[in-house]
Amino acid sequence: KTEPFETDESAATPPPHLAYRMTAMISIPAPVPMPAWTDSEIVRLLAISSPPAS
Repeated sequence: KTEPFETDESAATPPPHLAYRMTAMISIPAPVPMPAWTDSEIVRLLAISSPPAS
């Protein structure tokens, strides 16, 4: 025999939204200040880091 469902006032409240919980758990580090790159430095670094075009 199945008992009718009854609300239990002492039951725990449902957990908050998943995104809210994840945001609360993950601490976002402060952004690291980036140096001001000049265009010539960016071009030079890209040329160094990218493989030569065949």
